[in-house]
Amino acid sequence: MVTRREKIDYYGLKISVEPVEEKPFYLTGNEPLFAVIIENQTSKKRKGKILIRWRLAEVLTLRIVKFELDSFESRRYELPREWLYREGTAVYELKVMPQTPDHYAELSDQEVASQGLEGGIHPLCSYYVRDKDLHKYEEDYRKTIKKFSLITIGLTVLNVLLTILRTFHFLN
Repeated sequence: MVTRREKIDYYGLKISVEPVEEKPFYLTGNEPLFAVIIENQTSKKRKGKILIRWRLAEVLTLRIVKFELDSFESRRYELPREWLYREGTAVYELKVMPQTPDHYAELSDQEVASQGLEGGIHPLCSYYVRDKDLHKYEEDYRKTIKKFSLITIGLTVLNVLLTILRTFHFLN
């Protein structure tokens, strides 16, 4: 399951991230689609950029989300897909920037990214990535165990019936 944090208040905006397709977990090799939802909580039009960081193990990816919102408008922006290269917990985080998002509207993406290297983060959501081959092996193993369990139950029932029949045969 995707663990989502409540919407983050960020300079008059509310920010959250959610999956486009919810799954209990994702498999290595997948490229799930997530979206950031930005809500303008003010009565003025807002235009700017926020910095979203994606992390899985030791790999970090920075994504700049450009937005333009009318007063009290909410909009969904799809994030670029991230290739799930290994098992572990993947996390989307909002980078806390030194200025308001409006300040970065006219700056180049490179300048925005360089200013986002320092500072804190707000975790937005996390999800678990399972190894695809191990998951397939475990599914096959469960199917095999289920089949042998059903065979064992069937043979046990047959043995009980035969024992009952033998008991009645000796009583007569």
